Amino acid sequence: MFSRLSSGSCHRADEGAPGSRRHCDGDGKPKSGHGPPPLLGFWTRSLAAGGFFGLLFFCVGSFLFGSIDATWAFLRGQTLYVPTSEIEAVRDSSGQFALAGFEIRNLSFSPCDILGARTDCDCTVVDDLPTRIAPLTTGLFKVRIAYRPSNVAENSRVVELLTRASVNSVKVRMLVPDNRE
Repeated sequence: MFSRLSSGSCHRADEGAPGSRRHCDGDGKPKSGHGPPPLLGFWTRSLAAGGFFGLLFFCVGSFLFGSIDATWAFLRGQTLYVPTSEIEAVRDSSGQFALAGFEIRNLSFSPCDILGARTDCDCTVVDDLPTRIAPLTTGLFKVRIAYRPSNVAENSRVVELLTRASVNSVKVRMLVPDNRE
């Protein structure tokens, strides 16, 4: 029995004290002891699994919410998401109005009612209000800003959409081109 344990063979290496057992590969030959330590392998597998599930989460989030930014907004607790908070208005063909359009994404799993809009000037009107945005869909809004006599080359108007109390408020700034001829 002494000759079997002292030889280089791993056959029947499970005999003896647990600390004296040899580690063998699939062919029955002793392992050389080279290779990554077990703890390093654990962390490598854990990081790989975390990266995989993180990527899967963001892919599903992008599919549900439309973009990575919208997914982050959902994780921050926002119900409504506007991709850009500053929108440039353009002069209409009559020259009396500046027109702008923007979209709002409902990130919740229930419909969201937009009851009205509050603006910083009575010259600004948001069309098609009140309205309801279905879950996980996008609503489009048009804003008309009447030109008033001004010496300002470019100004802006703020539109705040009014929703139910449990939904975060949404503010959008419209950059209005100059109205000088």
